[in-house]
Amino acid sequence: MTDREFLKKIEAFLKETGMAASTFGTDARGDPNFVFNLRKGSEVTLRVVNEVVAFMEKELRERING
Repeated sequence: MTDREFLKKIEAFLKETGMAASTFGTDARGDPNFVFNLRKGSEVTLRVVNEVVAFMEKELRERING
């Protein structure tokens, strides 16, 4: 997954859930600026990508299962 694809996945998650970018960054990475930094072109490691994708999948499962 490229950095652009990763950011698109996050943006789709934010739109779907209505979660604020700063809340997402805080919850997923402990960094309220995480998404904003990605939008500015920051790069991440594969480990971070995997952790964030796992966070999004868990959040979606919890929202579905209530």
